[in-house]
Amino acid sequence: MYLSDRDIYEDLLKEDIGDDAFTEYLHAHYMDSLNGLELGIEYEEFFESIAEDPENPATALLRYLIALARCDWDSVEPLIKAAEGKYADELEIPAIDIEEEMDKE
Repeated sequence: MYLSDRDIYEDLLKEDIGDDAFTEYLHAHYMDSLNGLELGIEYEEFFESIAEDPENPATALLRYLIALARCDWDSVEPLIKAAEGKYADELEIPAIDIEEEMDKE
């Protein structure tokens, strides 16, 4: 995850980023943790860590971002609209496919 002060979406979509300045920018804005939750780890490890700290205020936001990133295109707009004007902890976040897979194991 990156905490950016500008829109980097189009730059991330480029097949060959190759821009040293942009690469340096990404390194400078990389987040390896948020409110004590480790980022940059495998999804399964992340979900195990939030299960250990379910009251962490960052949990809802991170679950929402993961749900948004992993959902099918038909679900993107409804997820965004459901979040408008709300705090992350007020959202009803659907089960994420990875969580469902983990529950089956």
